[in-house]
Amino acid sequence: MKRRIYIWHFSEAFRWFEGVDEKSDYYLSASNLATQNGRWEIPTLVNANEQGLLKKPTDFPVTTGYCHLISENVKKCLGAVFERNGEVLPVNILDTDVASGFFLYKCTNVIDCLDINNSVLKYSPIRQGEVAYISDPVFLEENLPQSGFFVVPEKIGGHIYVTEDIKARVEHEGLKGMVLIEKPFGSEQPWIS
Repeated sequence: MKRRIYIWHFSEAFRWFEGVDEKSDYYLSASNLATQNGRWEIPTLVNANEQGLLKKPTDFPVTTGYCHLISENVKKCLGAVFERNGEVLPVNILDTDVASGFFLYKCTNVIDCLDINNSVLKYSPIRQGEVAYISDPVFLEENLPQSGFFVVPEKIGGHIYVTEDIKARVEHEGLKGMVLIEKPFGSEQPWIS
């Protein structure tokens, strides 16, 4: 039986954060999400929602660079899973109404499991022959991890993929606001915890 793999996505219904300055924004770009010489310089974030528009609180907000944040509650419940599959990095948030702390999540679990030949790929109109994103990912079942979060070596689209058991654990722990989809531009309704 084919296992279900999800893309950790986002929803405009929940809070978004952005960097307060160019340096903080740099660290929020998925392509720049790296420690510099082994050091993580803590970015400072502010609420990026439209002024006066209060978004739902969530355990899984995102940033304007499409990086994922996790709440202290998530770290307490599932921190070992996140840390086994990546780095949990501190951030500063200036908003006074954010009661708990948040951490930026960088998935470092690279799994070579994407079936390039059977996935639907969209190519860049600017960079000849370069894949811009995967619109319908197909995975090599024998290479999929049993559990956790992962990215593919091609780093196409910058997606963090999630196994079915993670979805079940998020639901079991009562964590709010994780958004999972199966196709980046699919018409299906996202699963939202």
